[in-house]
Amino acid sequence: LVELAAEHGVAAICQKPLAWEMADATAMVQAMADRGLPFMVHENFRFQYPMRRIKALLDAGTIGQPFFGRISFRTDFDVYSNQPWLVDNPRMIIIDVAVHLFDLARCFMGEPESLFTEAIRVNPRIAGEDVATVLMHMNGGTCIVDASYETSSDHDTYPQTMVTLEGTEGTITLSADYHLQVVSRGEASEEDLVIPHHEWASSPWNAIQDSVHSIQRHWIECLASGRTPETSGPDTLRLLDITLGAYESAGSGQRYRVGAMHARHRDATLAGHTVIERDDASPIDTPRDVVLCLAGCDATVAFDAALSITNELHSGHRALLMLPSRSGRPTSSFPAYWSQGRSHRYPPC
Repeated sequence: LVELAAEHGVAAICQKPLAWEMADATAMVQAMADRGLPFMVHENFRFQYPMRRIKALLDAGTIGQPFFGRISFRTDFDVYSNQPWLVDNPRMIIIDVAVHLFDLARCFMGEPESLFTEAIRVNPRIAGEDVATVLMHMNGGTCIVDASYETSSDHDTYPQTMVTLEGTEGTITLSADYHLQVVSRGEASEEDLVIPHHEWASSPWNAIQDSVHSIQRHWIECLASGRTPETSGPDTLRLLDITLGAYESAGSGQRYRVGAMHARHRDATLAGHTVIERDDASPIDTPRDVVLCLAGCDATVAFDAALSITNELHSGHRALLMLPSRSGRPTSSFPAYWSQGRSHRYPPC
């Protein structure tokens, strides 16, 4: 459907998970990018009112630099009656709920560098995992993501997400029933957050329903202004890499290096073309300017690969990137300069 929208020149918003496999997700993002069309993924947990409040506190420096987080979603609510596909799917709680928690971790603490997953099945009636714990390693911090559909309690909090964030200047805690506690530089405050009211919303789903309203409003504002949505297609490729990487870690019993799956897909796509030889587990060790020819590849895939590779070059050096023209004209070549982690994108060709 996304590729059909691209074919007809229509902007699209897509439900999560974007795809079951990286190749399919990349093709969807690529199809929209090739036509220059707005594309957003409906990753709505970060748009919940309590999460926006937490994000605002972080952006204001209320607790300083976060170094530890825990994002938790635990319940025994019957999720199978309305979503029977969850019973037979071999991938379950990670792709259904933990993907949201991964996105919150990114929103609050930045991109993870690696992760390790433990996942089990408690309910014998289902095919996939219904309990998962993931330890994410960020630059300068760690975050635990845990999700369970088998946690009994005398006060079920479905569908609430609990958050703890510890920083150099304090701690933010979002506990049951949206109780927010903030400790900042020795001062503590508490508040019972009130979810914005909508006539059509109903408890206990009102916070989720409000997040759908908020994300749709964000989408409309982006369409009107030309801004890139927070949960754009390229952004969601990073989230999908984390999500599928969590399954890879659970299966292998090994730590997953975030980005490895996307890199493997990219390298497979670029097979047969001139690419800098490197080990995915380590950066390029070269002090020189380089020339990288990706002229035989699709424009979007080639440009993603080029950015990834030039990002690994030493600061201050240049890469001459030979990329395909989107118009089908002869291949153009142009310099891409890498400085302070930002690329100067090429003009349309």
